[in-house]
Amino acid sequence: MVFAVASDLPLPSSSGRDCSGLKLDHFEFVHDTVGIKGRPRGSPFASAAATQQASLPASTQQAPQTADRREPATGASFPGLYCPDRVASQPCPLLIGLGQRQKRLLGVKNVSVYAVGLYLDPSSAKKFVKSARGLSPQGLQQVYQELIQDTEAHKSLRMVITFGKVNAGNFYSALSERLKPQMQTPEEHAALEEFGARFSGIKFYKGMPLAFTTSGNGKLTTRIDEQEVGTTASPGLTKALFNTYLGDNPVSPSAKESIGQGLLQIAAQP
Repeated sequence: MVFAVASDLPLPSSSGRDCSGLKLDHFEFVHDTVGIKGRPRGSPFASAAATQQASLPASTQQAPQTADRREPATGASFPGLYCPDRVASQPCPLLIGLGQRQKRLLGVKNVSVYAVGLYLDPSSAKKFVKSARGLSPQGLQQVYQELIQDTEAHKSLRMVITFGKVNAGNFYSALSERLKPQMQTPEEHAALEEFGARFSGIKFYKGMPLAFTTSGNGKLTTRIDEQEVGTTASPGLTKALFNTYLGDNPVSPSAKESIGQGLLQIAAQP
C-alpha cells in the first residue's frame, strides 16, 4: 500500500528538511505499485517447472536460514525463529519471508511504514508446500490459499514499525480498512471491534515490534512491544488478516514475493 495527499485537507507549511508539521491524517491510501529493487514487478515464478528448478539460484534452493535476518529495504531485524508460545515438544516457527509496507508521502516519496515477516512452524510448512513441489505459479497460489484458510497451523505475522510518525490509530485504521470488508457476520464484526480495542492507549515508536499469532481454533493473539495484549477467538478474523498479506491484493507485495521464495525453498528440499 502507498498513500498520497488527501485532496480535501490543507497541508501545513514545511521545508525539504523539516516535515514536523505533517501528520498521517494529511494522506490517503492508494495501491502500492512499487516493485522490489532489482526485480521485475511480475511474478518471479512464471517459467515451467523443470526449467525453473534448474534456473533457481543456489540461495533459493537452500533451506530457509534460522539466523536473524534484516528486511532489505528498511534494515529492520527479524529473528530467524519466533517462539511466543513456546512448547518444548514443538519446534519454533521459522521465518519464511519478509518485506515492507509502503505509503507515498506528498505523492512523491515512498515511506516504509513497517516491515513484516511470516513465521510458520516447520511441519506445517512442509505440509503446505506439497502442492508447490512442481514450482508452478498455480501450485504456489494454492499454497497461499491453504495458508489463509488454515486456522490450526502455528503461524505469525510479525511487524517492526519503521516510520516514526505512525500511531496506534493510524495503524489500526489502515488495517481495518482491509479487514472490515471481509467480515461477513455480526460475530465477525464484533471480533473486529474486540481486535481493534487491543490498540487503545498504545504509544507507537520507531522500531516497535508487533505480532499476530494463531495456533489453533482460529484464535488470534496480539502482542505489542513484546507484550501479549489479548486473544480474539474468530476464524473469520484470522483468515481475513492473513488474506490481507497473502491474498490476491496484498498490502505488501514485497513480503508476499519473499514468502513465496521461502516456500519454494522448502518445496525444493528432498
